[in-house]
Amino acid sequence: MLFGVGCERPFVEHAPATFELVQPDSLDQAFTRRTLPVEINVSAQRDVRGVRLNGEEMSRSERRRDVWTDTVALNVGVNELQLATYDGEGVIGRDTLYTAAAGDAFLLPDDQVRAERVEASLVAPRVGHTATRLPDGRVLLLGGSRAAKPTSASDLVRAVEVYDPVSQDFQRLPVSGRAAPRRTRHGAFLMTRAPNPVIGVYGGYGGTGEPLSPRGDLRRFMLRRDTLVALDPALGLTLPGDLGEAIDGHTITPLAGPQFLVAGSYFVSEGARDVTFRLNASSLNDRSTLPAPRFRTPRTRHAAAPVTGNPAVLFFGGRLGNTASTALNDVELHAPREGETFGVRGGLPSSVFSLTATKRAPSRILLLGGFSVTGEGRTDGVFFDITG
Repeated sequence: MLFGVGCERPFVEHAPATFELVQPDSLDQAFTRRTLPVEINVSAQRDVRGVRLNGEEMSRSERRRDVWTDTVALNVGVNELQLATYDGEGVIGRDTLYTAAAGDAFLLPDDQVRAERVEASLVAPRVGHTATRLPDGRVLLLGGSRAAKPTSASDLVRAVEVYDPVSQDFQRLPVSGRAAPRRTRHGAFLMTRAPNPVIGVYGGYGGTGEPLSPRGDLRRFMLRRDTLVALDPALGLTLPGDLGEAIDGHTITPLAGPQFLVAGSYFVSEGARDVTFRLNASSLNDRSTLPAPRFRTPRTRHAAAPVTGNPAVLFFGGRLGNTASTALNDVELHAPREGETFGVRGGLPSSVFSLTATKRAPSRILLLGGFSVTGEGRTDGVFFDITG
């Protein structure tokens, strides 16, 4: 004979515990301080015995029993905050938050900004070109235009040249295969270094006739015995999501490993559209793409620099439209791996676009040049200190 014994109390499946951030009130801004006080409100159907933040026990607030507190140390770049709460039987809730630490921008005194003229002249005058540092220390100049607002292919510069900082002169390079890229406001990046460096060129504004238009193709060139060799025809990219491919005035910034972050916006009558994605370049045949977080504020003709030791990128200034009056003075930090974007408190001393960002040390970025909201060229320099 089989007897069944059951509990008269019905089984109730409890919902997981939930977390609400009390302090700080938001994590969407990068912090300049290196420690961060955190308060978390925990809601649970069971009796919460404790909460751990990144494996460390948090303290229960003396004012509110459902609030838990701790102070965490922040590293420059993106920080992961892993939360876990438990009762007498085990973990009853988990969550992961992200925050970031950046730094401050400060204007350099006039006596600390010095420009030294290069006596040699460019082979071909140009604006809107790219300058890519080669493994041997020389700088490869590609594309550009003879006019600030090119209207036809005759305005575009086809000459390819290198600058040698040792001899301090410019040398024109021959091009083998298909023609050199006829475009301006494009992006260039070093795909491979040895035995012969390969340079990728993506996007830009150009064409072979009239009218010119934004470009959505990727071209690759090998530098072999001081000749630029076009490796293949223009290649299309399959971008993630609903991104449009054609873009100009964007940036291409190296991430960890063989990945690059492509980021820019274009502006149409319907509004702004972002084109942000990760481009793989692990081999010459790899042109796969991955999603990346979009801008908090759309922008074009901005500057970008990677954060040392962290797969994150800082964006500086740019334009929120097609005129100088839309110049920006803000700074954003993008974390492609985590899919997060953070604002940086304080921003830049003034609004600027078409500036350059150069890493002077692991913790410092030098911002130079560009144009103001009135369209006037800027001669001042700004240091952005990312050590906090």
